[in-house]
Amino acid sequence: MRRDVFDRANGCCEYCLIHQSLSVATHQIDHVIAEKHGGETETENLAVSCITCNLRKASDIASLDPETGDLVPLFNPRQQTWATEFRLDGACIVGVTAIGRTTAKFLQLNAEARIVERTAFIAAGVYPPNFWKFASHVSSCVATRLHWIVLSCESKLKTERSITDVLIKQYRNALHRKFLRQCLSPPLS
Repeated sequence: MRRDVFDRANGCCEYCLIHQSLSVATHQIDHVIAEKHGGETETENLAVSCITCNLRKASDIASLDPETGDLVPLFNPRQQTWATEFRLDGACIVGVTAIGRTTAKFLQLNAEARIVERTAFIAAGVYPPNFWKFASHVSSCVATRLHWIVLSCESKLKTERSITDVLIKQYRNALHRKFLRQCLSPPLS
């Protein structure tokens, strides 16, 4: 069952869209509706979740809409589609509906560290996940290298330079084009 759920999500967190290959920790299988709320352990109630999203969501199923204050259910990947509830604005995940807004705020999808990480992944061309349809073979060397870039950038964010300037400089200095071509090029058939 775990493999079916993981395959359905193409290895991506169904909340923030980070691919397993880009995550240090193993993605979790989340009960969309927690067992304590009557949710069952069946594929239609399970979703792939990165460790950050899973720890923040926990067993919660609703929260307050940051715009209206109304109680709103959290995003349910089995009932809603990501593109209907959210959109990417650069490295920010923007909720376009009450469910999207509530989920983005509740899961802290736009916390500074998460934006820095997504910015590095975007700069490297490995986010958003439609990339993975064409290059699902990306090796862990890319993920390790990108995490190093993110960590080094976080310490430099206190300077006057923008996040983007820091990431571009680190990206150019740390990742050689040859390295990326070797790791990201499709395997020869």
